Amino acid sequence: MDYLQLLLGDGGIIGVISLILTFLIAKGKITSEPKDKKEGAKEHKLSSFLSRHKGKLLVIWAVCVIFAVFNVVVNFMSSLKKVSVSQIEYSYSVKDDKTVCITGLLDESIINLEIPEEIFGKDVTEISDRAFENCTSITSVTIPASVKLIGSNAFLNCTSLTQINVAADNENYSSAEGILFNKTKTNLVCYPDGKNIGEVVKSGTCGDSLTWDLYESGVLIISGTGKMMDFEDISTNPWHDNCSDITSVVFDGSITAIGWRAFQGCNNLTSIVLPDSITQIGDAAFSKCSSLTSITIPDLVTVIHGATFFGCSSLTDVILPDSLTTLAGSSFHYCSSLSNIVIPESVTWIGPYTFSYCINLKSITIPDSVSHIGHDAFSWCTSLADVKIPKSVDVMEYGVFFKCTSLKSIVIPDGISSIDHSTFNGCSSLTSITITKSVTSINEYAFDNLTSLTDVYYTGSEEEWKKISISKGNDYLTNATIHYNSQVTAE
Repeated sequence: MDYLQLLLGDGGIIGVISLILTFLIAKGKITSEPKDKKEGAKEHKLSSFLSRHKGKLLVIWAVCVIFAVFNVVVNFMSSLKKVSVSQIEYSYSVKDDKTVCITGLLDESIINLEIPEEIFGKDVTEISDRAFENCTSITSVTIPASVKLIGSNAFLNCTSLTQINVAADNENYSSAEGILFNKTKTNLVCYPDGKNIGEVVKSGTCGDSLTWDLYESGVLIISGTGKMMDFEDISTNPWHDNCSDITSVVFDGSITAIGWRAFQGCNNLTSIVLPDSITQIGDAAFSKCSSLTSITIPDLVTVIHGATFFGCSSLTDVILPDSLTTLAGSSFHYCSSLSNIVIPESVTWIGPYTFSYCINLKSITIPDSVSHIGHDAFSWCTSLADVKIPKSVDVMEYGVFFKCTSLKSIVIPDGISSIDHSTFNGCSSLTSITITKSVTSINEYAFDNLTSLTDVYYTGSEEEWKKISISKGNDYLTNATIHYNSQVTAE
């Protein structure tokens, strides 16, 4: 039926045949004997007409034939692509709702398998059970947004398969690290055979309804539902003895919480996929996972607890959710490879040492939602050259920017009444400071060791400046040129 539509559709072959018949009549190749004189007279008049206009008719015929042939060739070549996808690569069936279910692969030499969104205008919505079983040449699979159902064991024994990618707008499935999940990543659909997961070497429980299996390849799969137990000490962690063997963590189920110190010290852990069901990540859950390079925090998480990613020295990519309100103390302390991070506008609290010793952090935007910045939050961020403190901040504890040696300028916003001790101590590249007249006190050594400071811009008068209580250790500030009644430039 599809081939017939291809050949006869859009006036194709039938149009050509009709034009050929017209040409033959014009040439007089098809004739008929008149039945009477009256009919013979009509035939004579027709022949006379055709004879007189033969040249014009031939030109019109030639143009029509060229157009018709061109149309057929274009349609045919275009349809060859459909034939290649639907007829050669796949076997399929059309369901009652007129959508397509792919049932198998006909060309078993295919390496990179791309499931089409449609076949002959019909949406591909399903991949049947065992559709690609034993297709050992396939190394990667791309699944489009149209697919709504993938049958069990669809990729069974695809021994070369290492990567499954799902379109971001697919409403039923997702992928991460080349692994196939349901949309919310609460159900592991397929772990590709080509990743060579191996045999289970150790297993146990880690929650009331949670079990875990550690495989030869270093993959730790945690299955079940609910909250993971907390571990008061790293030695009580159930996979502690094999901690260095773990390279990847995959969750299969609706896990709601990662326990305290759950993966602390798993120094060879490089990847982890957190399901969307996660609402809480415990203190130090990933601390000292020194090989972890990226993490995406699920949307239901509101707090990054203390020391969660402390010492993750290879961490470069962090995606925080818009639901986040709190970055607790030391949450990214000593993440020395982190160069950029976007703090969501929902965050109101940045705790002590949050980004301390993130020595490659070059710039950061503190959103207008933040009201509190804990002590030493950005201390020793020696590459930090650009930062804006929003007007929403009313508490900035001591040492917040201690030893930020690349910082060149800073504006203290309205709302800050006191600059605590050592807040900018050791910011040796700082050349200018803008201080608003809301400031009433500057504590000890707040601006000490500012060897490049030349200018201070104060929004109040000289008389108001003299009323500020300035403690010892701020000579670099008081010896700079003070510009009174300055305006804060909008950034």
